[in-house]
Amino acid sequence: MKLIKARIQNYRSIIDTGEFEVEDLKTIMVGPNEAGKTVILKALQQLSKPDDVAGFDALRDYPRSKYNDITSKKVSVEDVTVVTGWFKLDEDDIKLIPKEFQDCIYKRYKNIDN
Repeated sequence: MKLIKARIQNYRSIIDTGEFEVEDLKTIMVGPNEAGKTVILKALQQLSKPDDVAGFDALRDYPRSKYNDITSKKVSVEDVTVVTGWFKLDEDDIKLIPKEFQDCIYKRYKNIDN
């Protein structure tokens, strides 16, 4: 599967990226230091996390300016979506599934409570 679109919300310095497209061959992120480029990549990594990479931690990863919402129970960690990815099947995947699922866009998301 290939990531075609993503959105990061409520993760470290990022409040909401909005949905953004991921190009087929190359996507370039440009911005000044401390703008959140690495944070975006770390959040995207959680969609298919390697075993040796830690998951989300609300204390460390939820935006500091909003953390009081969790401690005061205005927000439940189970309801906080951090990363959402939309995926399209590549040619090898398409051959392996029934025809009615071949043109679907698949959505995967991870919440702050993993």
